[in-house]
Amino acid sequence: MKKIKSLGQHFLRSNAIAQRVANNVEVPYQNCTTVVEVGPGEGMLTQFLLQIPDIDLWVCELDDRLPQVLRAKFPETVLPSEKILLGDVLQMRLPQRFPDGFSLVGNFPYNISSQLLIMAYTHRQQIGQLVGMFQREVAQRVCAQPGSKVYGQLSVLLQAFFEVSYLFTVERGNFDPPPQVQSAVIRLTRRATDALNGTPDPFFRELKKQPFPPRRKQLANCLKAYQFNFDDSVLPPTILQKRAEQLSLADFSELARIAVVKETKK
Repeated sequence: MKKIKSLGQHFLRSNAIAQRVANNVEVPYQNCTTVVEVGPGEGMLTQFLLQIPDIDLWVCELDDRLPQVLRAKFPETVLPSEKILLGDVLQMRLPQRFPDGFSLVGNFPYNISSQLLIMAYTHRQQIGQLVGMFQREVAQRVCAQPGSKVYGQLSVLLQAFFEVSYLFTVERGNFDPPPQVQSAVIRLTRRATDALNGTPDPFFRELKKQPFPPRRKQLANCLKAYQFNFDDSVLPPTILQKRAEQLSLADFSELARIAVVKETKK
């Protein structure tokens, strides 16, 4: 089957790697058995997900040629037709469809990988677990630690609410057609208690909208971009003197706490 470049199609061709991805999907996860696979393609990963006991698997596919391929490969008793959802996963309102929660899994199309991660952050009350294939660069950004060259907005937003794990790297030759970059599988699991110690997160919502502060620029010179009037007198000098890429989650938690106080006083 000819791949559609505009859909970011790079079909996984390795049974061994598909099995490794499925092995990292926990079912049930926090009492939830619903798993949504994004971009099942011809069913390489799907076949191993279906082997997980008690899984309630749904698949979302944008290419209208592929549902019939999946129906031919998997009997109705194994993957019912009503669980093959055709359309754009970003427009499907999955949190409303599965209000009791779900896990998000897949060999994710690279052209929507960042949007899927932001969806996980935005709907973290419903999405308890995410396991999937990303461009290695994106995976490294998600899992980066303070001080890293790739530590940034995605790192902070996701690590504040999820435990993140870089599972393994996948070489280009395992896909058809091979992508131009290496890939990696990561796992996100929702924290029982967020890293903000229960602090409301208007500052994090603002951080999601604003670009990450420029590198090599002290935080004291960056905060004017945000919709909060930070008072230098209440910010620890140890934070003000740092650059944004050096701030730990604890530092961002302190910023979030002060931002909430400032907003409340308006």
